[in-house]
Amino acid sequence: MAALLVVAFGPAAPTLKKAVNGLRGYPAWVQRAARGPEAPPFSGLAASQVGYGPSMVKQFSSPKRFAFFQVVSASGEVALQGGPPVREIPTDTLGAIRTVWVGDFTSLRIPGRYRIVTDDGISSYPFDIRHDVFNSTLRAVQRAFYYQRAFTEIDAEHAQGPWVHGSDADLAPPGVVKGWHDAGDFSLYSASTNSALFWLLSAVADFSPQEDDTGIPESGNGVPDLLDEARWGLEWLLSVQEPSGGFHNTTCQESYGPYGTNWPERMPPYRGGEVGTIATGRAVGTLAFASVLYRPHDAGFAERLLDAARAGYRFLRNRPAENSDGPTCPAMRQHDDPIVGRDVRMYAAAGLLLATSDHRLIVDFEENYQPLQNDPSYLRSNVYAALLYLLCFRLY
Repeated sequence: MAALLVVAFGPAAPTLKKAVNGLRGYPAWVQRAARGPEAPPFSGLAASQVGYGPSMVKQFSSPKRFAFFQVVSASGEVALQGGPPVREIPTDTLGAIRTVWVGDFTSLRIPGRYRIVTDDGISSYPFDIRHDVFNSTLRAVQRAFYYQRAFTEIDAEHAQGPWVHGSDADLAPPGVVKGWHDAGDFSLYSASTNSALFWLLSAVADFSPQEDDTGIPESGNGVPDLLDEARWGLEWLLSVQEPSGGFHNTTCQESYGPYGTNWPERMPPYRGGEVGTIATGRAVGTLAFASVLYRPHDAGFAERLLDAARAGYRFLRNRPAENSDGPTCPAMRQHDDPIVGRDVRMYAAAGLLLATSDHRLIVDFEENYQPLQNDPSYLRSNVYAALLYLLCFRLY
């Protein structure tokens, strides 16, 4: 019906299409309204709404101290009775609640649907214990990248709902393609893109996912969808490399309207960020890592990734004392930070070592080594580098 109306109304089709897509969300709005106002935050017991695997550590938190608790099945039977809290945690992040009490029900391993009730009647929302409890969540997280795709239309068929918009491809700088919009804006950043790609590629390296049916446009092409989605980010990296071998640090929207008023296809043209050694070091490590994983599926693309990584490494070698990161869209700028400069060179060396087995790169890795005293972060690449270094010995 929607398609017939769009054809019938001709020039008014985009407006009508937007209205039709809005109607797709109407059942969800009605359902939400029927539930009434939401309960105040942390007014009940907090248990994982994703659920728990049977052999996992299973804990919940309570806004009040309790003497004991019961885990109750969907049929009303008591599956487990537990004792008092295993620990209490002081907090200053929950307003009037200054202490959280934690209960443990790890010993319950029988699959089923449950809720937790304490001795004073406070209850949790229902949750599942299942062997496949993370399957739907993992699929949803992976599919979330589709909605962030830049320079393309997000269409109703693949959005599977009203979350659609037109293409912003004509707003991109010449030659720039694909990538993912940032979480809170439409700009594309070297730091966040490389971090996301590292974890996507690590999931491929660690678990070899084969699913090719997650509902993205590439589903059914014979390549695991996780690799298809990662390629969307890798293609952006390739498109922001200069002939010099260096990589731009961002594809930028420098200003935005009030939240909720911005549409990707109705923004000003994007501005390309500057080329620098920090963005280049990140890209080299990521592209080299990716070349190993894509080779069984697309040898030509894998070689393209590795060639780009090698060119980027030459760019770094020619600028041994430079730690440059341009000023455009400065949200993640790290210009003249020698620690970050060493981080990214460490990451670049580890990625190329993994891709080429050239043991001379071990010297580069060690010369740029940064102690692993921080968490892995989109702003620090040293932990990513160490993980790639260890992967070299696992794969070879």
